[in-house]
Amino acid sequence: MKQIAISQKAELSLVNEAGSLPPIKDLFEESWNLFKKSLLNLFLLTIFSIAVYFGVIILLGVVFLLFGWITGLFNSLGTSGMNGLFNNGPISILVAILLGLLFIGFSIIFGSAIQIGTILIVGKPEETYKLGQVMRRSFGLVVGYLLAYMIESFFLIGGLFLFIFPVFYITFLLAFVSYEVVLNNQKAYEAIKRSAFMVRARFGDIFFRMFILILLYIIVEVFIPGIIQKIEPRTGFLLGILSFLTNSLVGWFSLCYSVCLYYQVRKSVVVDEKNSIRTIWIITILGWVIGIFFFLVGAILLVKSIQSGLMKYPSKYPPSGNYFNNPYNNNGFFNQITIPTPKGVETL
Repeated sequence: MKQIAISQKAELSLVNEAGSLPPIKDLFEESWNLFKKSLLNLFLLTIFSIAVYFGVIILLGVVFLLFGWITGLFNSLGTSGMNGLFNNGPISILVAILLGLLFIGFSIIFGSAIQIGTILIVGKPEETYKLGQVMRRSFGLVVGYLLAYMIESFFLIGGLFLFIFPVFYITFLLAFVSYEVVLNNQKAYEAIKRSAFMVRARFGDIFFRMFILILLYIIVEVFIPGIIQKIEPRTGFLLGILSFLTNSLVGWFSLCYSVCLYYQVRKSVVVDEKNSIRTIWIITILGWVIGIFFFLVGAILLVKSIQSGLMKYPSKYPPSGNYFNNPYNNNGFFNQITIPTPKGVETL
């Protein structure tokens, strides 16, 4: 019996390929239970992120105010306007740019950690019930998460140059990448390969379930508020507040729904470790080639258009003393421009 039996892995793979996902009713039940279990921690994480963002903005503002007070920047601005910013030296501009870059960098890292935290809270509620534990684990996964995001962006931008369908196709195949990185401890490129394999294996089931989720989202967030607004136009302000709350709740439920769907798919599919994403690479490379080609053509046409306009400029505006003093050299480009002074007006 053992000699004629196929390996356990191959047998499981064949069974999974012939089977299907659990009924969608089970998916909604699991999602709802997970939503109720994770709601409080998701709310606390959101409040924490808002508080941290405000704190960082205030801190950077205080640093800039102290810098302006120490260097006398604000006195220069009060007397000379915006010219005082430049008269104070390049250091004031450099400090402002540095603070802006620090905030952007912080937003990328901290924002990624918050997104990872929401996935951990939903995907592993039994392990991440404390906010501090969630954030510690989240920061440890930021590098892999951002690397996966950059690779995804590279693929999606390439698909964008081939119009709408390739972008939707690649986005759909990469639906589980972040879950593979955060919940399954996969490296960025392996997470992309595994996500594409799982989605292809259950393409129809996943598409139908995601379509139902999107349809429910449109009904709750678009149709119902629109009907209420038409019935009672005076509810605009209250409806706006209610829409903000429902948008957060629906977003959290959608995350629970997606994570439950991911677990169902992962249990029903044995991923071939040697699988490839050749199709995605072909679409991406072709898209980037087309995009770079159109960019270069557009740049060349723009430069020629500018040069043509400059060459035609003397015929439209003769270089006499009334307009310019020797504005063009022999090649037809600007050499020196002197703005004429109207009669009766003294120069400074």
